[in-house]
Amino acid sequence: MPANIKLKLGIEQSDYLIPSSSVNHYMARADLYETSVTYQEKLRFFISDPCFFLYSLIDINVTHLCYEASDLYSCILPAGNHRILIVKYTVDWMLYKCTLLSELGTLAGAFKGDRKTFIAKLPSVGIANYLINAFKRLQTIDDILKIDKACYLFFNDSINKYDSKLKATRSTKTYNELKAEAIAAFVSENYSSELVDSVPHLAARFMVSERHLARLAKVAFGVPLHTQVIKFRMLSGLNQLIMTDKPIHEIAGLIGYRESYYFSKAFKKCFGVAPTRLVDR
Repeated sequence: MPANIKLKLGIEQSDYLIPSSSVNHYMARADLYETSVTYQEKLRFFISDPCFFLYSLIDINVTHLCYEASDLYSCILPAGNHRILIVKYTVDWMLYKCTLLSELGTLAGAFKGDRKTFIAKLPSVGIANYLINAFKRLQTIDDILKIDKACYLFFNDSINKYDSKLKATRSTKTYNELKAEAIAAFVSENYSSELVDSVPHLAARFMVSERHLARLAKVAFGVPLHTQVIKFRMLSGLNQLIMTDKPIHEIAGLIGYRESYYFSKAFKKCFGVAPTRLVDR
């Protein structure tokens, strides 16, 4: 049987929460809790034995898969009404699933390590709606044979969907990181070109929407794309003013300004001094 988990809200003296509905199976147990908090509260999990469990905060679409070595675990509930689904899996079955699903390796490693103190929590994925709808469907089944099969599918699919969603999330992150790196390289090499002044052109070049391009540029540089282009241009202009004898209008053209007036205005805004002050030295 899975380990026992009890929930409390707020202070230590409060009563344990009571599930509004539950489903038992030889491989897992699911409990649905319903509660309401006026202010942000800490939700505490009292865990009797080493335990693999999934908890889903349905109304804010947060779902984590965890391993906890019989201790106290907690999370934060924002103010509002909450449905909390807790799924506790048997150790043997969960270890078996960890051998099949690559994203769950951290949990198996935690169990095989120091079982008395270790905790592992995988990232949140957005499967709360699937979980609560599937759980509700279980409540409508009366036939014993059908409920056994349906429970097996529910508990098995809850892990499979978590794993696949986590893989997709990681793949998307990797994809975005690669795109951001490509944008950073292109902009750093072409900051003096008109190519970087056209958001539609850049978005088409990298095959993303203009909005997504803005997000990727922020990932790449930490600042908006236009801000970074100006930074590149200003640093290049400063370097050429100091290291060469080129006139201001020529430097302006070399770093992407058709008219020296706009370069001088941007330079003064960036460095607090007009470029003519450096040339006159």
